[in-house]
Amino acid sequence: MSRVFDDNDSNYLLSSTTPMTVPGPMTLFCWVKPTSQVGGQLLLGMWRETTSDWTTSYITPNSTNTHNAGSSSTAADSNQPTDGVWSSIVGTIDIAAPAHQHWTNGQTNGAQTDTKTTFNNPTTRIAVGTAGDQTPGLGPDAAIAYPCLWDVVLNAGERLLLQLGVHPKLIRTASIQAFWGPMDNTAGETDRVNSHDLTESGTVAAAANPSIHAMLPMTA
Repeated sequence: MSRVFDDNDSNYLLSSTTPMTVPGPMTLFCWVKPTSQVGGQLLLGMWRETTSDWTTSYITPNSTNTHNAGSSSTAADSNQPTDGVWSSIVGTIDIAAPAHQHWTNGQTNGAQTDTKTTFNNPTTRIAVGTAGDQTPGLGPDAAIAYPCLWDVVLNAGERLLLQLGVHPKLIRTASIQAFWGPMDNTAGETDRVNSHDLTESGTVAAAANPSIHAMLPMTA
């Protein structure tokens, strides 16, 4: 199953633990089927929720982002997913490089580099469908399936396998820090790798998921 978000900031999936204490290097991935293109939809992200000096790294349908204490770096992509169609979203972040890059169905507009190498606070949350739990926001209007987080930057061949529909757990397996899929629990979602289970806030409906197989293409 996938989980369907309805552009309501009160409906999201959240873990109060995070597999990483600093935002990078990392790869964030999921399949997304938008209902409508709502600006700034957060698909998968991590953050430290504080009243100031907060840190967050996340992917939207067309961008990969890191924010820290008021400064930000964003790799934006003009290749928008098509409404009603499953699309692969991959974002890579390497603070040490530093670089952000975003791929929508394997297409990218290039990397965004900056001078950000340190962060005020470690991340303490990971979530699907929200940018925060004290002040939830950026709720998507889309179905999301198979979100996955690696603590490395995947290479071009590995990203291509994801785009072709290869199961995320077959790619750089030892570096996977969290994976939720298939998303089939209407009360939350179990992390299939570690213990970062997602708890449902509000109502996030379950629906059909995209079919993914070892070495087989994606189907709608």
